[in-house]
Amino acid sequence: MSTISKRLPKISREPEAMMLYFADLPPEGSLEIADNFVVDFSPDDDITGLEILWDDAYRAGSEPELLAFGIFGSALVSLAYHYAKHAGQKPRDVVRNKAADYIAATDLPLHVTASEPAGLTIVDASGNPLLCADIRYGPRGIIQPDMAPQLSAGIDRLSQSTPHSPGAVGVAVFIDETGALRRQPPVAPGVWLDWPGARLLGGPSRAHVAIIPPHQRKYPWLPKDFLSLPPMD
Repeated sequence: MSTISKRLPKISREPEAMMLYFADLPPEGSLEIADNFVVDFSPDDDITGLEILWDDAYRAGSEPELLAFGIFGSALVSLAYHYAKHAGQKPRDVVRNKAADYIAATDLPLHVTASEPAGLTIVDASGNPLLCADIRYGPRGIIQPDMAPQLSAGIDRLSQSTPHSPGAVGVAVFIDETGALRRQPPVAPGVWLDWPGARLLGGPSRAHVAIIPPHQRKYPWLPKDFLSLPPMD
């Protein structure tokens, strides 16, 4: 059962920005997770809201995709800061459940599915894919001599599948729990991000994240990558 409570307004739209409220809690601070996407968080690092600082001109014609991207990004950052708490769960499932909570809290006409091609897809009310995500991880306790191909596997999978969903944004994530790939260069268009909630043996944990633009549409608000996350206090 979701622990997120509702508040009014659930969504605030202004000409210069949008605000989504996920929880009826006063924010302790805020963090920019991608260009003009800012999450608000409570003292225990729970995400309470999302500020989308793109104006009407940028949002026009692609607001559902923009909202799906913001919801997914918020869920991914929530996982990053509470990663140890979810030990034993598949990261994909945690992100999917958290995104579903955020959608429910805001009454957005979106749904999160576990269907192919990505295993995590945010769709509109008609079932059209808006965002497809492939989330993988290299868990501690499992010895894999070469996990480097995992960095490109999700990117390849989404690049091959998103042509069937020409307007959908793709996001490929590989979480390197033990830091085994810390010397591995990123695979374009991916970047390495610190993963602050996972202090596990074997080195500093990081995540390789790649944002894959749609094949047939261009969104002026879509960032090239997520921003690095500061460590937990």
